[in-house]
Order: sequence, then C-alpha cells, then structure tokens
Amino acid sequence: LAAGPLEGPNGARVAPRHVRPLGPLDEAGLALWLARGPVFVSVARYEPFGLAVLEAALAGCALVLSDTPGFRELWDGAAIFVAERDDVALATVLHALLQDRERRAACGAAAEARARRYGVEAMTAGMLAVYRQVLHGAAQGTMQGAAA
Repeated sequence: LAAGPLEGPNGARVAPRHVRPLGPLDEAGLALWLARGPVFVSVARYEPFGLAVLEAALAGCALVLSDTPGFRELWDGAAIFVAERDDVALATVLHALLQDRERRAACGAAAEARARRYGVEAMTAGMLAVYRQVLHGAAQGTMQGAAA
C-alpha cells in the first residue's frame, strides 16, 4: 500500500506496479492505516527529518528506510536500512521482515521507543538547553568585556 498523491506539482505521474495506491489521506485516515500496517517504508533520497516516518514509528511500525545520512542520524539502531535505488535489497528485506513476526514486532518496538525521543517535551528541553548555553556565553562575554 502506498499513501499520497500519484501526480506531482509539475505534472509528473507515478504508476506503481507492485503497490496498491491509497491516494492522499487526511490525518485520521493515515493514522488508521499506520495502526494496521506492520512495516513502513521510505526510500526517499533526501529527507531532513521525515514526519511520516515519525508518525509510523509512533504507531509501532517497523521501519525500512533508505540509507541516507538524515535517516541514519535519526533512526540508526531503530530501523532497517537499504541502499538507495537497490530494489532487490528492498524486496529481500521486506520479504524477510514480513515473514518474521517476532523480528517485525521487535523492530516496531525499537522504532516506537526511538520516536518517543522526538516528542514535544524533548524538543522543548533541547531548545531551552541551547538558549541557556547562548545566554551563558553572552553573560561570560559581558563579564570578560567588563573586566578588560
């Protein structure tokens, strides 16, 4: 199954042969599918964060992601990675994962645990820590300037 539009803003169309397109989904529709799906795949070539990946992880889906620096940074140890544009490797990983319920559940649990790190509370604490460092550095600079 694949969620999302089949036509891009430039008019380019995708005609998937091996997946069933669901079309664009609203938030509730996507949540329903994620709750049902044991595996979430993203073979994006570039993804700075990946909100869809986070939503799937929070739903307990096992993650299969393209091996890009952004995905590695965020999901290393909590996802299975495949080389970009390696359709055979992707198919092999998916087949094995779909046949192994225990591994799929373990991967889903690891993804969900990792996703919990990226909640609003964690983001707020991280930003406050950055602001404290900046303010502390500014205060140190002011004190050094006054001592000179």
